[in-house]
Amino acid sequence: MGFLIASIIQALIIIVTETIGISNLGAKFTIMQLLTHVLVGQIIGFILLFIMKKFKVEGKINIWIFAVISGVVTWFIILSINSTIGKVNPPWTQGFLTVFSSLTAFILFSVIVTFTIKRYTYLK
Repeated sequence: MGFLIASIIQALIIIVTETIGISNLGAKFTIMQLLTHVLVGQIIGFILLFIMKKFKVEGKINIWIFAVISGVVTWFIILSINSTIGKVNPPWTQGFLTVFSSLTAFILFSVIVTFTIKRYTYLK
């Protein structure tokens, strides 16, 4: 449930920032794209769960630092893929506000996912 909430909040941030003109990603959320977004969010959540369990992240690195790093890495990978296939404009070419708003959405997603994993999963 936490992964779902994280995906929806992330999508809402992107939709709102696109709508009010803060971001110029060019993201267009149809129902199918929103469902794909949520599905990818679930997959990324489970990848983070695997990483956190496999490498016992909680005991080795501050959980906030892990969340921010994983958010930035996810942002870079997902937006690189999506800009390459033409789904969004590359944020790094759209100016500071686009980078800031999209990066904030991804970091917030990762923080929610990471703390969901920490709260509801036995990591040790």
